[in-house]
Amino acid sequence: MSKPRLVYIVTDSISTRLLRGQLRHLVEDGFDVTVICSPGPELERAVREEGVRAVPVAMKRPIRPIRDLFSLVALFLALWKVRPHIVNAGTPKAALLGMIASWILRVPVRIYIVRGLRGETATGLTRRILGWTERISSFCATHILFVSKSLREVYLELGLGPARKAVVLLEGSSKGVDVERFRARRSGSRRRASSGPRWGSRRMPRWSASSAGSPGTRGRTTWWRRFCGWRRSSPKRT
Repeated sequence: MSKPRLVYIVTDSISTRLLRGQLRHLVEDGFDVTVICSPGPELERAVREEGVRAVPVAMKRPIRPIRDLFSLVALFLALWKVRPHIVNAGTPKAALLGMIASWILRVPVRIYIVRGLRGETATGLTRRILGWTERISSFCATHILFVSKSLREVYLELGLGPARKAVVLLEGSSKGVDVERFRARRSGSRRRASSGPRWGSRRMPRWSASSAGSPGTRGRTTWWRRFCGWRRSSPKRT
């Protein structure tokens, strides 16, 4: 049986840093993973270290209608060749173009991951345009995944997308925390960590990994299969 085809789309290659560890684990779990973004050294690094395939497509972060149209066509062609079961698009421009292209191709699962709202700091016409781009992205997506509950609340208050699509995994996270990186090696360090770091006389909060995308966590892609509702069948075009 063929592997489920999963495509990640981000605007700039530097944003692939947000996907480190998660990409590798998904490959090891049996997914055929492809990353689409602007060409750059970080994309090449993802291919070497994460074991994914890469398709470079030039995209610009600023609003550039003509260039964006060319990027949309290039994304459409790239997705048409891969024929993914799942598309996960994050960062504003990649999400807009990626969701439109995957919607046209009727990709079964289209996930728009929201890590922030660029329009919150914009004013005037730019704010209006960014608001409509968010609405288009959310319309084309089958799921809108937020990295925090507060971000989801703001998104819905602004009327940028429907609540039925809006999802926060557990307490929210971009991809979770690799707890092995922070595991104490000495018993003294473990005792200090268990009591929590201090700043002056006030105890600082302790953090725990709460997202299922983190390396070193059991069953970390079970949520992905359930969340996406993926079925082992080729995507149908309509």
